[in-house]
Amino acid sequence: MGPSDPRRRDAQGGQIFMSIEENRPLPREEIERRKKEIKDTLLCPYCGHRLRKWAVPQTPFTTWPNEYMYICFNDECSYLVEGREMTARYGTPMCRLLYDPLQDCCQPIPVPNFRALRDGIVEEDQAECGMEDRRSIAESPISPEAIIGSWRLVSFELRAESGAPAFPLGPNPQGFLMYTADGHISVQNVLPQAFPLPGDALQAAEVYGTFNGRYEIRGNRIVHHIGMSAIPAWSGKDVERIVAIEGGRLMLIGPPIEHGAVSRRSCMIWERSA
Repeated sequence: MGPSDPRRRDAQGGQIFMSIEENRPLPREEIERRKKEIKDTLLCPYCGHRLRKWAVPQTPFTTWPNEYMYICFNDECSYLVEGREMTARYGTPMCRLLYDPLQDCCQPIPVPNFRALRDGIVEEDQAECGMEDRRSIAESPISPEAIIGSWRLVSFELRAESGAPAFPLGPNPQGFLMYTADGHISVQNVLPQAFPLPGDALQAAEVYGTFNGRYEIRGNRIVHHIGMSAIPAWSGKDVERIVAIEGGRLMLIGPPIEHGAVSRRSCMIWERSA
């Protein structure tokens, strides 16, 4: 394999991979085969670079149960480059490849630029003496003053106990939430064009989330007493949410929703409107 050969040998994995300069994307079957081996090799199935260990930010807004993930930080990886081209063409988010060892699956993680996420890289020779587990939601009561005002939706996920999360409102959701000082709530999520509502009425209400009513704070939870809703099945119901507030952001975690054999829990993150 000479200097002009477009292939290279991974120093740690000892496997030969095509370089991106060949401009020949790997066959889908080859990528899927590499994904099945990723748990043992920790090599990106798209470019062959070794995945870097990445510490999951431990904040009340963290929805991953893992302490660590593995991410491909090769800036020439075809997975990232193709996403960058889609970003330029359609405005979709650029993503790096992330491997979740707990669920043994690959999934995209959106990045705004090449430098994003690099602060979380964990060098392999660092002692894994254990990070303090701060994933649990604080049990301290939430004051009304902390939530009063208007909020803009920045993230909405539906998570099951296993498998990748679903993003029912897409990667760039739009929504508006307002809590008033006299105890009223108003919320509206904007559906993407041609968005199909789920068949189940309660799940559709969870996704669409357009209603008004009153709210009541109970410790670290908030109860929405729904008056009128765009989904009639929600009108007159009480819906409880776990609440966490940090750094100008508000997270609302819904109860599990059974849909067939799958139980999903919603997680919505809101940011104060300017």
